[in-house]
Amino acid sequence: MMHEASRADSPRVCEKIGGFDGRMFAYWEDVALSIRSARAGFLNAMIPHVSVLHPSKAVVTGPAAVAPHFCYFMARNEIMMWRDFVGGTALLKAIIWVLRKQVRQIGLMRDYPAAIEAVLSGLWDGMKGIGGGYDPPRPMPQPFRYMLTTYPGACQYLLGWGR
Repeated sequence: MMHEASRADSPRVCEKIGGFDGRMFAYWEDVALSIRSARAGFLNAMIPHVSVLHPSKAVVTGPAAVAPHFCYFMARNEIMMWRDFVGGTALLKAIIWVLRKQVRQIGLMRDYPAAIEAVLSGLWDGMKGIGGGYDPPRPMPQPFRYMLTTYPGACQYLLGWGR
């Protein structure tokens, strides 16, 4: 079987499938593009010796060094990426996986409330399918927020962390 990318007459990937998903803005949009590319018949490849340099990116020295918008986009966009490609039980499993990871992060960021709020907003916006820029005033509803921030260990247990 011949892959789309190997045919001389095939259009460029972005001409066929479009570019990055503008709803995501940053983080996970590259994974979504790769999945769309593979589904369209293109052969994706990784080149391990190539690296990308972000000269303006600060070195992360701890949870307080991470900008809240990063926490928001990482939480929201992973859920949005899964929503685009799986449904039903697989989507539920993926959301539980993301919640596990983010609840663990919340436990590590106890002294950084702005990042915790960003994670919670990101999770909520991701589940609601809200894309675009970082908008901190959209908070997660209080019952969920209270449980995730007050009892992160219990939430990890309930979500099956470590099983």
